[in-house]
Amino acid sequence: MSDQSTLAPPVAGTCVMICHCQLQRQDLLRMERIVLDVLEFRLSSPSSYTFLHLLAQACSSCVTPTVLSLAMYVSELAILEYDMHQYTHSCRAGAALLLAQLSVGAAQHLPHVAGVVAGLGYSAEELSSCMGCLLALQGAAYQHTLAAATASQSSSSSVSCGVGDLLAPLRTKFGHA
Repeated sequence: MSDQSTLAPPVAGTCVMICHCQLQRQDLLRMERIVLDVLEFRLSSPSSYTFLHLLAQACSSCVTPTVLSLAMYVSELAILEYDMHQYTHSCRAGAALLLAQLSVGAAQHLPHVAGVVAGLGYSAEELSSCMGCLLALQGAAYQHTLAAATASQSSSSSVSCGVGDLLAPLRTKFGHA
């Protein structure tokens, strides 16, 4: 996979030279403007959310709204974490979906979801590494939430964070017990 940030489009003069001067620079810029107008300037590279929704559609019979919400939550945590940028958006989405599926305990659907995620072409080691980073990131967010809650109650206690605790922020956010 190529990194999009290292690719630079050729300048208009280079494109004219490549076309053996069959068109002028102004013509090329006018055509570029027409394409941008048709696209309404909506140009962007796919994000983790894009891949997450595509994976969820491919696994529509297996991915419940709870699993998708949890995967989206974990993906949101990864957005601002610099260390998570070593993984591509599709890898983060696949790892978030697998982690959410494991957290909810829907083991009967895991082979199907894992099969769809495997179609992304990542090794099990890379997905496992990304899942570990996402779990640690969520654990840190959970600990910060607990620290804030205990500080407001002015009592301190040591609480550990496991895979089952991934649902706690969603339960808090949506008011589920």
